Order: sequence, then structure tokens, then C-alpha cells
Amino acid sequence: MLQLATLRNNTELVKERLAVKNFKEINLVDEIISLDDERKKFTFQFDETKAKINAASKEIGMLMGKGQKEEAETKKKEVEEFKNTLDPVQKN
Repeated sequence: MLQLATLRNNTELVKERLAVKNFKEINLVDEIISLDDERKKFTFQFDETKAKINAASKEIGMLMGKGQKEEAETKKKEVEEFKNTLDPVQKN
């Protein structure tokens, strides 16, 4: 089995070796790398959104502690929007 790092670091060599083995779908190597790039992008966005949720949740606690309930409710709505963007990802 080929490791993803090998595909990335030695793309041309992998393609050459696959051609020697009569592998017809050499373009799959580029597709795999492209899909991994997309996966990395989505993972980064997911982590970034989770960090925003955590920061806003802490801020809600501070606002509630200070008695600023209106501002806290506004932040709660923001957190809810962030969570809604994550729902499709977490269900899969």
C-alpha cells in the first residue's frame, strides 16, 4: 500500500512505478493528493470554528457573571450559528 506522504513527496516516481506495473489510472495519484488537500482545508475550518465556539462560550460566562444578559444572549446566538455550520460535518 502506498502512503500519502510517498505520493506527495515522490509523485513522479510513483507514477513511473505504477506505469511499469501496467496501472492504467495514473491520474488517480493527482486526484488523491487533491482530495487530501481538500480534507486538510475542511479540517482546518472545522478546528477554527470549534475554537470560535469555545472562545464565545467563555465570553458568555463572563458576560453572565457581570450581569450583562443581553450581550450574553447575543453571543449565544452567535454560538448557535457556529454550531449549525458544524452540524452537517458532525453527523457524517
